[in-house]
Amino acid sequence: MGFFGDIGSGLARAQAAAVIELLLARQVEYGVLEGQPRELAEHLVSQVWAQRPTLFEGKPGPRPHKLAVAAIALAAGIRHEAYRANAALQDAYTLALGHVLEQVASRAADLNLHDIDQRLLDLAAATFFSYPGSLPHEPHLDWFGL
Repeated sequence: MGFFGDIGSGLARAQAAAVIELLLARQVEYGVLEGQPRELAEHLVSQVWAQRPTLFEGKPGPRPHKLAVAAIALAAGIRHEAYRANAALQDAYTLALGHVLEQVASRAADLNLHDIDQRLLDLAAATFFSYPGSLPHEPHLDWFGL
C-alpha cells in the first residue's frame, strides 16, 4: 500500500476508535467503567481490523464508515469479553454498541452508507440482540463471507 493509502487507513482506524473512545469516556465519567477509554478503543479497532484488513482498507470496495467499523469492533469486543466472563467490559461495550446503533438508525439517511456498512452493522446488531447466555459459546464473529 502506498503512502497515502497508509494515511487513509490510519485515519479510518483513528476515526472509528474516536467514536468508541467518546462513548467509553462517558461511562468512565459516570463511574460505570474503569479503565482507559482510548486504550480500550484502539485495542478493539486494532483487533477487528487485523481480522479483515483488506475489507477495512476498502480494497474490495468502499472503505467502511467509521460508525460501521466502531459497531463491529464493539460487537467483537462483546463476544470476546463474554467468553472471558468479564461482565464489566461486556456490559460497557454493549452499552456503547447500543448508542452506535441508535445513532446510525437516527441518521441513516444522512450517513451515505454502502452495502458493506449495512452488512457490518447487521453483524453488530446480531451480537447486540443475541441472548447474553449464548455469547460465551460463540467467542468469535461469523463474518458470513465478508
